[in-house]
Amino acid sequence: MKAIGNYAFNGCNALKEIHFPEDVRTIGNSAFKGCSGLTELELPQKLRTIGDSAFYGCTGLVSLTVADGNTKYHGADNCIIETATDTLVVGCKRSVIPADGSVTVIGEYAFAGCAALTTCSIPEGVVSIGENAFASCSNLAVVIIPASMANISDNAFSSCSNVASVYYAGTAVQWATISVGSVGNTALSVATRYYYSETYNGQANLWHYVDGEIVRWAQVYAITSADSAVTINYVANDLAQYADTILNVTAS
Repeated sequence: MKAIGNYAFNGCNALKEIHFPEDVRTIGNSAFKGCSGLTELELPQKLRTIGDSAFYGCTGLVSLTVADGNTKYHGADNCIIETATDTLVVGCKRSVIPADGSVTVIGEYAFAGCAALTTCSIPEGVVSIGENAFASCSNLAVVIIPASMANISDNAFSSCSNVASVYYAGTAVQWATISVGSVGNTALSVATRYYYSETYNGQANLWHYVDGEIVRWAQVYAITSADSAVTINYVANDLAQYADTILNVTAS
């Protein structure tokens, strides 16, 4: 057998394992779409084509690998990558997108339907996100986008209604130069966007790294008493955390 046809196992959520014959060269469109019981996937050595949405909605996947000797694809950190084009073509909730330059494009439908994905960290060097790459990642809440990003295609983040924070590793001016598809990317526009800065410059919505973790720069709030006799400057991520103190400010 050299091909698995379009929709061959579509919606077969009871399917737990796949053992591909070594001669399989093609996996068709939506061939395993919605096979939520799958947990591991090893693509065969001779595979040359993965169809659109082939593994869409395979929410149980935690391990993605490629057999040794495959000249078209390779696996890294639970990502399936088309080697010649540096394109990540299949991901899962356990994927860590390589930061070594081997991925420059997140391909179409790469993470589509991955409802278990909550955070997506896209490393520096990635320049493009394909159509529907993260479509229907319904629990995605945090997206980290590198300063190298140049293009985010239509519907890249469609039906991602829970995205709350977008951390961009560049400035607001740089963000404005990214070509963001006008269709299906509402999630990016309604989420709170934070811009990277190694030092605090007084602006709102800035972030930086501390020991590899994202930390928002605090803002300076000037609190003045009712009779303007006292002004206190607070440095805080959220003014509300000082509400009790503010209520107790009195004139000197």
